[in-house]
Amino acid sequence: MAKFKFRLEKVERVRQLVEEQKKQEWAIQEQQLRRQRAKLNSLLQQKNDVMEFGYKQNNIAIKTAMYDYLAVLNENISFQQTQVIQCEKKTASAKKEWFLALQEKEKVETLREKQYEEYRKKQLRDEQKVLDDMRSRVEGI
Repeated sequence: MAKFKFRLEKVERVRQLVEEQKKQEWAIQEQQLRRQRAKLNSLLQQKNDVMEFGYKQNNIAIKTAMYDYLAVLNENISFQQTQVIQCEKKTASAKKEWFLALQEKEKVETLREKQYEEYRKKQLRDEQKVLDDMRSRVEGI
């Protein structure tokens, strides 16, 4: 009996490679998003610390410096928020691409399974024919 050979094996391998690549791209985007969020949280914490310190001060020069520094921090926070939003969009897009690649890979895997099932059924039918022939010969003797 001939050994099972999946005709779309090269296509299956390409789909696996594409799926792995898309998964890695998504993981990289997730990591970047976590870094951007951590940076934003750090800026927000820094702003809270400056405000807490500054409001306790009675010196007008320190309060003026605090407001100037808060203005710069607010700009940085605003910029970082846009960075986070952009990263979220890239991450969502990368995740969507990964899911699409995963679906394509699974389609080929399903075809492989169906073809293997057909191969096994044919193999079992052929074996049954041989057994039936042997039985009919034995009964004929």
